[in-house]
Amino acid sequence: MHARRFARVSSQVQASLAQLHSIVDKPINVPVPDDEETAHELRLASSPCLYSVRYSYAFNYGTYEEWNNGILEPNPNSIHNAAVMRVVAKMAPNLKKVHLRPASDPSSQPFPLEPWKAAKDLSLTQSPASLISMELEQDLGVSEEVIKLWRESTDMSLLRVLKLTKLEVPALRELAKCILPSLVHLNIALPYVDSRSYWEVVAEALRGISPNLLALKLGGLSSQIPLKSFLGPCLRTLDVATHNSRVFKEKDILEVAKRSPLLECLTLRILRRKGDGFEVAAYRALGKFKRLRDLTITLVVRPPPITRATLEEMDVQDMSGFEREIWRVTENKVPKRHQHPPGFTMRDLKTAVINSAVDAQLVRSIVDVISASKQRSAAVSLECLRVDVTGYDQFKMDNQDDAEYPFGEYCALIGLPWVAKRNVNSENRADYSVLPGRDKKDVFRRDKAPIEEAGGIFLYLVEMLWPRAAPTTDLVGRAWHSFPLLTDKAIDSPQNM
Repeated sequence: MHARRFARVSSQVQASLAQLHSIVDKPINVPVPDDEETAHELRLASSPCLYSVRYSYAFNYGTYEEWNNGILEPNPNSIHNAAVMRVVAKMAPNLKKVHLRPASDPSSQPFPLEPWKAAKDLSLTQSPASLISMELEQDLGVSEEVIKLWRESTDMSLLRVLKLTKLEVPALRELAKCILPSLVHLNIALPYVDSRSYWEVVAEALRGISPNLLALKLGGLSSQIPLKSFLGPCLRTLDVATHNSRVFKEKDILEVAKRSPLLECLTLRILRRKGDGFEVAAYRALGKFKRLRDLTITLVVRPPPITRATLEEMDVQDMSGFEREIWRVTENKVPKRHQHPPGFTMRDLKTAVINSAVDAQLVRSIVDVISASKQRSAAVSLECLRVDVTGYDQFKMDNQDDAEYPFGEYCALIGLPWVAKRNVNSENRADYSVLPGRDKKDVFRRDKAPIEEAGGIFLYLVEMLWPRAAPTTDLVGRAWHSFPLLTDKAIDSPQNM
């Protein structure tokens, strides 16, 4: 049985409670319009037939302890968070799956230590909870108290699925103490922390968890973690392509293929380099996976980090002096750690724009290179390839958010997502169809926001740098063509193998 947040339920649900204990393996959803629990809902919460629960509760995002008369007191919101978990995890004897979603509460008042007034009426099980799946979605960090509570109240040896967001260092250390022999699916998002010691803790925690994993999604600055720390021999699915995650080179991809040879589904980021030999080598390396069938690539474009403030400083009347102005206002804006020459030229901007305009021909070329490499490796054929583009990368300038760099946002919006699928015709010959994929970028942002934010300077800039390939009213995606791959077609064409 599946339930969503416990609150007042309809009379129909109340009437069905009498039959609840006879329900076996038959999921039902309970809608929840109110915030007060009734005796009926408490019976529902403690039913031995309750198998899975998704619970959303109010949570104040204060995260720091407070000093009171010289004594450091725990954050009351963390205590409240732990109290919710203590009740939810052990409220039903046969509960197997728990999905917690703390919801932001605008109130600045701390919450009480217990989550429900009626919680005292629940008879919590005394033995450790036998959960097989735990998920916690939270915008701010998962604390040490949360992991410690789960260790104390749950039989972690049975856990198969674990999803956590933004683990703090103490929480990671606590997670590393857990014995998780049954864990096969791990999804964690790591916060941005500029500390070598933090990433050492991350690597150590993952090293102990990874050997038996079948699926791993790793979000955050995964480039700070050695590949060997999280690549296990049993992996079938790997996703390391979230925002600010590692950008893979040829040697990285080859290491993944060596350490996780059974991979069937892979999601990663590759640097877009005008289709040069280094970029092509990364695609060839993807053909070394013997079992890879499903591949998602996010191409990373590294546009000049032009801020909104920079654009506002520009004194350009007719754009004829644009190059002089863009150099003048950017020459002292880039920190030395980025090792970028002072100022940006028109060539820098044009390269970023063309790199971003991923088109069908580029996707088809990528498929051809990977397929040719797979044939040489006697590997199974690639069934599906998805390609998208992002204008964001790992760098953070002056600790500002990427939203401060609208040129990167515009580059991300230029390229459409594409999907290449393998088809076999009646003559048993295979070919790939390449079509635009589902665009996850907001349509309003794609069509208007980046342009309007700077008074039309982005569109004007792109039009000046790179005239459209054909008359069209389409702002992005189909109006331009990207750099082709620099490959030897006689070698890379699968038909010539």
